Parts: sequence; C-alpha cells; structure tokens
Amino acid sequence: GSSSSTPLLAATKAQNPYWYYVNLTGVQVDGKLLAAISAETFDVQRSGGVYLSTRFALTFLVEDAYRVLRQELVSRIQSEGVAPVNVSSGDWDLCFLTEHFANAKVPTIALVFDGADAAMELNVKNYFQDLGHGSTCLTILPSPHGWPGSVLGSLLQAGRTMAYDIHSDGGGTLTFETFETAAGAPAPAKVPLMIMTTLLLWALLY
Repeated sequence: GSSSSTPLLAATKAQNPYWYYVNLTGVQVDGKLLAAISAETFDVQRSGGVYLSTRFALTFLVEDAYRVLRQELVSRIQSEGVAPVNVSSGDWDLCFLTEHFANAKVPTIALVFDGADAAMELNVKNYFQDLGHGSTCLTILPSPHGWPGSVLGSLLQAGRTMAYDIHSDGGGTLTFETFETAAGAPAPAKVPLMIMTTLLLWALLY
C-alpha cells in the first residue's frame, strides 16, 4: 500500500513532552471537507492541540469539531432511513440500532493532517463499534471539560502501519499507511460490550 506523512510536533511548555502531537487541519466526510471545522479548531493555543494515544481506545475531539462531525454523520445516516437511538449504558453519545445500521451506507471519515496528501481515510471499524446489545455506537466522543485538547485513540489507528521517526528535539515525522476505502463499508465487527465499557472507563479515568 501507499503511505503519507505528517510532522510530529515538539510539545510546548503547556503540553506533555511524552505525547506525540500532530497538526490536524480538518475532517472530511465522504470526501467533503467539513468547512465549519477550521484549521484553528485544533490549534495548540486555542484548544491544546491533538495527540496520538495507544492508551486510550476511544477518540476525543474538542467540542466544536465533534458537534460538526456528529451532525454531518447523523444527517447522512438519517438520509438512509436510519435514525439515532438512545443507549442507557455507558457514555455513548451517538448510537444506532445495529440491525438497521448494518444495511446503511456508512459515511467514510478521513482526518486531514499537515502535509502533502496527508489525509488518513478511516475504515468504518475505526469509528463505529457494535456493542453487542443491539446497538452500534460512534467511538469518537467530545473531549471532556478540562481535557487537554483532542486525542486520536487506538481504535482509530488500528489496522494500519504507523511509523514514528522521533528527532532529538522532540519533533519528528509520522508516516501512516493509506488505503482506498470502499464506499458503504461493511458493518463493524462485534466487540464485546464488557471490553468496550472497560476501555471507556479506562479512557475516562486516565
């Protein structure tokens, strides 16, 4: 497969020197850049920046960006005749009945990073999970209040090669594998609810 690269940013004094920061400039849904999410949304000064994590399973985006992405997903999935449902367990914000969701054409999400053609197109399994009790939920959530920026979690990164070239000054380069994701990707694989709940608790506790 082909690959793209984006700079790893050296942590500022306000950031954690042990985290890998990237310059996320936008989000695409079905190849369309969401204009309401400006590049400044993820800026270090404005919101604390964006870092990659393997400790957190879930992805957390600053509230402004999350709301725009959520609205776009809802409107596209609802146009397929599938409406969101409320789920009583856990802290999931956007869920659908799995039996209906499985028949919908799920919008593709791509993260756009600083760099030439540095768009990371995600597989549906990277951001929707079947929780095993009849619901499939978005594994991207709004960053909790007081949270330092946005976090790209391990579920979002899964299934692709990610290479980190770290420089002594703390910066570096992230190179990631790119794929052509087929439209209307298959419904996500089931992940046991117990594991997902544990991952969610883990993500919220640390």
